Amino acid sequence: MTANDNTNGTNNSDFGIAETTVSSSSWVDTLQELDPKSFLRRFWSKSTRSDGRLFSMYRPTRVTPGILKLRTVGSSLVQMGNTQVVCGVTLLIGQPSIPNHGDVLVTVTSVSEKVESLPLQRLLTDMIDLTCLSLLHNKEAWRLQITLHA
Repeated sequence: MTANDNTNGTNNSDFGIAETTVSSSSWVDTLQELDPKSFLRRFWSKSTRSDGRLFSMYRPTRVTPGILKLRTVGSSLVQMGNTQVVCGVTLLIGQPSIPNHGDVLVTVTSVSEKVESLPLQRLLTDMIDLTCLSLLHNKEAWRLQITLHA
């Protein structure tokens, strides 16, 4: 895309505007910053994302299991496009807060934005039978600790 491209068929050089090349990523960033509503409408109307993918298309995803060798019972690196998330899972034994139940603790850290861990923790707590994490009746239980770093 160049500064000379326009919709009415006139050439920008006719108006004394120098021809410059604008990269599509800087154009997208500028539109998003200056007019976020117009930015969203433009892509929603075409059912596309700002990188050109259709809504139904996913970014290439790669999962590398077992990347953390120490102090975890499981770990992985998940990559989707330019996004990378490292996940580590540890098991701790402690006194249960609810009799005959273990618990799940999720911690999420991100260098670029604030990420809320509570929805993921609630989802996992609902999916896992916490009574299966009980070890000794009302005395000991597993704590499943999940740490995500993006």
